[in-house]
Amino acid sequence: MRNEYATDGSLLKLAYPTAESLLRHLPEMKIIVSFPQCDTHPENAGNLETLTQRYWEAMLSRCLIVGRAPKELTDLIGYNPVIDVDWKAPEDQLTNILSHIADYQEFVNKNYIIALKYASWDNRIKQVKSILVSEGYNGFYNDQSAL
Repeated sequence: MRNEYATDGSLLKLAYPTAESLLRHLPEMKIIVSFPQCDTHPENAGNLETLTQRYWEAMLSRCLIVGRAPKELTDLIGYNPVIDVDWKAPEDQLTNILSHIADYQEFVNKNYIIALKYASWDNRIKQVKSILVSEGYNGFYNDQSAL
């Protein structure tokens, strides 16, 4: 299921117009399309390209992500967990992916395992603290053994 758009790009109809309908269909979703906000809303994000929660949510939901990964994500985990869009034929690409979705299961499983390792807030805060301490900042607390 997908949203419907007019030829000028304006939204005509949401695929899931209510939270209830979205929640009812979430278990059926196989692909999530996701881009950094600097791509979709540059007027809001400017040049800021950052990892957002939706990438972790997609990986933890065991969905295949199609779109573009923020550099912060690929730097953190060491690979690109997103299938980059083929801008020459995006509809054909999605049709092909859906027709061969089982071929992506190993990739989805890898993303899930990596998300389990990196996505939790306790792990992310430890990483941030470690980076700040390595840069000479000790303003969090005196007990550095917790890092």
